[in-house]
Amino acid sequence: MKLRFIVILITISNLLSFAKENQVGVTMSSFDGLGFTFKRDYNKDFTYQITGFPFIFNPTGGSDLDLALNIGGKLSYTIVDNTYNSSYLFTSFSYWYLDEKRVQEKLINDRIVISNNHKIERLYNIGLGLGYEQKFEKLPIILTFDGGLLFQNGSNTVFSKWIDRAGSNTSILSFGFGFTICYSL
Repeated sequence: MKLRFIVILITISNLLSFAKENQVGVTMSSFDGLGFTFKRDYNKDFTYQITGFPFIFNPTGGSDLDLALNIGGKLSYTIVDNTYNSSYLFTSFSYWYLDEKRVQEKLINDRIVISNNHKIERLYNIGLGLGYEQKFEKLPIILTFDGGLLFQNGSNTVFSKWIDRAGSNTSILSFGFGFTICYSL
């Protein structure tokens, strides 16, 4: 376990040291997730991106708090590179986690019965597709658009209010889309 951790740290430090351009921004994608993004050019041809964000929310208005977490990544290979735009092929993944806790009170035979419901849901996405990146001459803003095939696997999931297309414990192959806006550092 320690050896794996050391190998991962060395790999990440090597990736960071050879990088040319850093970008930070926001991503909304069925491929690599929803949230804050860190994007880095590894070399002229390859770019990697890490996306993630924890969400804590109260859907019922009571004392119930839900935790939703997603993390994802994308590896891009540039096929056409111009001064202000480029096209690329990509492969990506994302993992979604939802932890719902509900306390319900019911009146049964003049007695209050309290029940605690706890549900954990997971969703896995893998994507393959084509993307387009647009840079602007006088602004450090970069827009990217992705489209392609999305493989989704739900494990005990009812992410219907989120991005679930596959039912519980099923898989589906469909189309996915993504959008990222970044600031070049």
